[in-house]
Amino acid sequence: MWKKANAGTSAPVVYDGQVVMTRKMQRGGKAFEGISRADPAQGHEKDAQLLAAGEAEYLAEGKGGGVGLNASQTTTLDSSVGFSTAPAPAKLGEASKHIGVSTVVGAWAYQGSRAAVNRGQMLNAQGRYINSVRSSDGQLAWRAEVSGGGLAPAAQVFSPPALGRDFMYLSSAAGFLVSVRQQDGALGFAYALQQPMVFQPALARGNIYVGTANGLLMCLKTGSSDADGWFAWGGNAQHNK
Repeated sequence: MWKKANAGTSAPVVYDGQVVMTRKMQRGGKAFEGISRADPAQGHEKDAQLLAAGEAEYLAEGKGGGVGLNASQTTTLDSSVGFSTAPAPAKLGEASKHIGVSTVVGAWAYQGSRAAVNRGQMLNAQGRYINSVRSSDGQLAWRAEVSGGGLAPAAQVFSPPALGRDFMYLSSAAGFLVSVRQQDGALGFAYALQQPMVFQPALARGNIYVGTANGLLMCLKTGSSDADGWFAWGGNAQHNK
């Protein structure tokens, strides 16, 4: 029906009659990332500017794209399966220029700042920030900045959020698992599990399940029914929750 090149940096989510995704733009020689909304029938952009845009040095060429694996890990893993020199069809040169990813395993692990949606909110973890944008008018409802020792000034701190009823749950390559209230960005809990987590957690019956970059599977019992209903990457079998 339609196709367009739009510098996308995440998989799309379809919600409230619009296609929601993040995009990259260049301004003043710097990379920025933000949320965009498009009409699903024809692909027309609904907003003149990116929503909740912020500087995104992690998307600059060769910067790694915010993947939760460090450069030595990705290089070692590529070499272990014969990709010490990536084949031309992998198009890693193009991937590096657009999202900063220059290894095969880095491209496999890349998720970007994909938004999740609930109760009229578009929620995403983008760089050092967690954003809530109203789906109805594209206005920023709230923004929370991630702080703490050991954080790089320009890093993709968290994987995309998994949503419970009232809280979102985020994991990081630095080993942190946190919950944040969707309504106002207030912190629920923060655990230092000291294991590198690359993908978002799954939520079921009050339990949080998360895999790690070094091959572990961990379960945190929250004691709350809020952590439920997010059974797969993206929430459901359609990866579109």
